[in-house]
Amino acid sequence: MNRLSYAQSGDPRWKVAMPTFLVDGRDLCDWLGLIEELQQDAAGVGAMELTDPYIFRRRTVLHRQPPGTSERQTVLSIHLGDIIGPFASVNVRVFDDRIEWSEFDSMEGVRTPLAACGPFVFAKLHYLSVMAPLCRSGLVTAQQYWPADLIHSEAINETWAADG
Repeated sequence: MNRLSYAQSGDPRWKVAMPTFLVDGRDLCDWLGLIEELQQDAAGVGAMELTDPYIFRRRTVLHRQPPGTSERQTVLSIHLGDIIGPFASVNVRVFDDRIEWSEFDSMEGVRTPLAACGPFVFAKLHYLSVMAPLCRSGLVTAQQYWPADLIHSEAINETWAADG
């Protein structure tokens, strides 16, 4: 099994060292070959915004799904200086005891080639221990910065926080 973690600051070679996911201690951006590929064009690439499930309806790796299902979800965002937007997605498969990330792809509109990597397989309980606090943190941040009528508070029940 692989180990998933979340780092508040990604690779220092980016102009903006965004928070990122680490797989087995290595930045997901590094696994995907993005640092060398995009260093001149982007301020940074890192974990998608934790507020996304509460502000936008796009599916991210913070969204849970039942065992036996597979879904393409946003995993990384790109920082272009003035804007931050979705950058890469991953196919997330959920089993009773594990979560699998495979088939990484850049989002439509950016189409940056990604290095082949994975699949990464995480123990479900470990995955929950990483994702549930991120989900709760994202809701708190959204509530601080966006008007209440823009926040989908019930979305917390659609995230891994509902299980963890």
